[in-house]
Amino acid sequence: MKQFFRASLRQKLLLPTIVIMAGCIVGLSLTVVSIQKGQLDQLSESVLADLEGTNRTANTNFTKLENDVSNYLQQMSDSLNASIEETTRKSLEEEKSRLETSLAAMLQHNAESVANLLERVAPPAILANNFLDLIAYAKSATSNKNIVYAVYLRPDGKPMTRYLDRNSPLIQQYLKTGEEKNRILRVIAASKNDANVFLIEKSMSLEGKELGKVLVCVSKASIKKMIADSSDRFDLLIATNTNKGKTVIQDESAKLGKSINHMLRGVSGQSSTGVNNIAEALNTAFTVMRTKTQWIVMGVGGGSILGVFVFLYLFLTNITNSIGGITKGLDHSSDNIASASKQVASTSQRLAEGSSEQASAIEETSSSLEEMASMTKNNADNAGQADLLMQETNQEVAKASSSMDELANAMEDLSAASAETSKIIKTIDEIAFQTNLLALNAAVEAARAGEAGTGFAVVADEVRNLAMRAADAATTTNDLIEGTVQKVDTGKVLVKETSEAFVQVAESASKIGKLVAEIAAASDEQAQGIGQVNKAVTEMDRVVQQNASGAEETSSASEEMSTQTEQMKVLVDKLVTMVSGSNNGRSNEILIQGKNTKASNLKLLDQTLG
Repeated sequence: MKQFFRASLRQKLLLPTIVIMAGCIVGLSLTVVSIQKGQLDQLSESVLADLEGTNRTANTNFTKLENDVSNYLQQMSDSLNASIEETTRKSLEEEKSRLETSLAAMLQHNAESVANLLERVAPPAILANNFLDLIAYAKSATSNKNIVYAVYLRPDGKPMTRYLDRNSPLIQQYLKTGEEKNRILRVIAASKNDANVFLIEKSMSLEGKELGKVLVCVSKASIKKMIADSSDRFDLLIATNTNKGKTVIQDESAKLGKSINHMLRGVSGQSSTGVNNIAEALNTAFTVMRTKTQWIVMGVGGGSILGVFVFLYLFLTNITNSIGGITKGLDHSSDNIASASKQVASTSQRLAEGSSEQASAIEETSSSLEEMASMTKNNADNAGQADLLMQETNQEVAKASSSMDELANAMEDLSAASAETSKIIKTIDEIAFQTNLLALNAAVEAARAGEAGTGFAVVADEVRNLAMRAADAATTTNDLIEGTVQKVDTGKVLVKETSEAFVQVAESASKIGKLVAEIAAASDEQAQGIGQVNKAVTEMDRVVQQNASGAEETSSASEEMSTQTEQMKVLVDKLVTMVSGSNNGRSNEILIQGKNTKASNLKLLDQTLG
């Protein structure tokens, strides 16, 4: 403490002042850097949090849309395959029923033909008691695989022939299960109780005398075998069509899924790229701002400390020296002040340039945010257009469903008209039959009239031919109308199923439209968040522009200081001239006595400057 009081005035003022100024400069630098870092970190976290939240929401909506579309396609595939399988199976079952009826009718017709043939060839052999021929006839009839046995019976029901194919499994079964003593009657009785066969009975007569009857037993096994084979083929056809339908729908679903997935990945990639670009731009701006601020504060602080140090050193040295030393020190100080003012001007210029670069970086960041906002706005617009397209699709599906209802009503009207037409055709057929009878009666009467009725007979014959052709045409037309009615019924069922499928498509399209509307709303929110970030960056740009303007004003003030320094040098020259004159001796005396106390030095300085 004693050493401090013993020190000179220069030492007492210079060191504390330098330490205080250095501490202030360092504290100012740390404070500015800390404040800027805190603001930029807060802004960066807020921007990144908003963008990441919006990006996560968009990705969640995209994933949900992809899953809903995949589930809808799978449900549509299952429903369509089930509908195709059910419709095909129903149609094939109807076709199998018609085939069974047709085969039964064909088998009945063939059996009746065989029975008629046996009935026609039997009378001569019966009259001649040639039972060998009858046995040969019955045996030849059983050469047909569908005929189990053929037997000639007497008028009293007793067998006239006794031939049976003992190798036939049915004959063996009938012989075991029958109760009659006569094996022929036993087989006949057992076959009447068998649902797998049917009997055809034809009476034989000659000139009104009853000769007996022929009995033919026909098996239905061939029909069942053909129906079973057709069922196997139908099942194979259903399975093949179902598998083909599944394959086609799965392929198309996979293509659509890939397309949606590719589109969603592209949108997500663009959003992630935009977030990364903004984060990099903010980090770059922070790094540039921190570096420029540190260098500017260090440069300005170092230059200020150096200038103040030189100024205090010279000022205190001039106080402790003589008046001549004061004038020389003032001259030297004016030179140093001029140099310092130039350094300050240069430092201020660098500060202005750094602020300009920082403003440019902020503008680039703002431009990137505007591009991102424009991109997000485009996404929102596209999502809105997609929503409109989905609404139009719903309207088109509703129109298609209404058209299908109208088609179903038209089918019903066509079916009713076909039924009325069928009645008219039956009436025409009856008229043709009556006309044919009248033509036959007319031909008989013309034949009784002899030559006088020849012309009338020709006309009756032509009328009969016309009636027969009308009947044939009516029959053909009736068959065509019945086929048309069946096809119309099938078409009604298909139209109903198609209408139900359109209703399901409309519901699914409505769900997709809701999801697209949610995506559009999320994109709008993202655009608003980016707009707020852009507003904050614009505010930062305004502050940086103000800093640049302040730096330019500091540079201008430094130049003005340099001008004032030049004027000060002129005044110091005048002071030197004045001190070198009559006041020279007094100045030396003041210089010797001025080292005693601080008060005398300050008084001398006031007198000299006064």
